[in-house]
Amino acid sequence: MADPVLHIKDSYYFEVPKVLYPYDYHSARQFPDVWISLDPEFQDWEFERLYQKLTVLDAGLPPKDRDEKTHRPGARDDWHHWVHADHKNFAKPFDVYLEEKYQAHVAKFKDWKTSQVVEAQRQKDGSIDAARQLNFRDYLQHLKSKGTPDTAYIDYLD
Repeated sequence: MADPVLHIKDSYYFEVPKVLYPYDYHSARQFPDVWISLDPEFQDWEFERLYQKLTVLDAGLPPKDRDEKTHRPGARDDWHHWVHADHKNFAKPFDVYLEEKYQAHVAKFKDWKTSQVVEAQRQKDGSIDAARQLNFRDYLQHLKSKGTPDTAYIDYLD
């Protein structure tokens, strides 16, 4: 988690005094786009918009909000936790969260497939051809059977 003191230091050292950069903003349109996109309220609004579009497309995302019966966090909770858990994810929007989740699983798939091929070579039972033909869906089936924390996102990843 990011240290609040570092944020204070950042604002102290990197904030440009108004005397050196005079501005007189009266509406949101006058602010630079980067300021708007980093605003938490804007990102929550953008999350709602993107989640609604993905739901219409039946993208396989988990429920938007926490399930009160199972207490399983929803997509919004997962995204907020991801943003606040590591400083490198600060102010990253929901679409970046989904893309990085996908890319991480693609990398894990490559490692998993390599380990399956190595294991098949070690066993010398003729299963090496089957191991070489494993694809991303096979990896996702493996994840389903294992019960990983990303189980709720397997349909999305597929």
